Amino acid sequence: MQQKKIYHVLKWGIYLLLVLFCYVLQTTTSLFVVFGVKPLLLVPLVVCIAMFEGEFSGAIFGALAGLYCDLGAGQLFGSNGLVLMLCCFAAGLLVHVLMRPTLTTCLILSGGTLVVRGFFDFFFNLALWDYDGISRILLTSILPVILYSLIVTPLFYYFIRKLSNRFVELLAVE
Repeated sequence: MQQKKIYHVLKWGIYLLLVLFCYVLQTTTSLFVVFGVKPLLLVPLVVCIAMFEGEFSGAIFGALAGLYCDLGAGQLFGSNGLVLMLCCFAAGLLVHVLMRPTLTTCLILSGGTLVVRGFFDFFFNLALWDYDGISRILLTSILPVILYSLIVTPLFYYFIRKLSNRFVELLAVE
């Protein structure tokens, strides 16, 4: 019984460290920049966590990652936290009830989350204030970030799947 508690603490600690590590990588100035575009590493990570750990855990990690995104972007604090919490809750629930946790499912759910987050950001930070040239910003900034983030999603999927399966094996031993 004591060993199971240790494994649970270790699993959630590793997930928290991964979120923090991806936040640091995501906010490092010139790391992973391709043609002036940086990926959002936190979004695919927390969607994968939600897929393999369930809707409640997904909501918690989605809110945490969203708050980190808010800190790094200088936006209204809590907006990304709310959006990612709801999207990760939905992703975890969909995988629990309707879908299987496959790479295709991960790409669909991560893509959907990235689109919802991107267009939420676009609408409330640009379109609502009627800035000039917002369609150019959408095409040259927001959509490339979504595509670049979607390209790195399989790395997170395979890593989180392996990690989750390993902890399932360790917890099933006793």
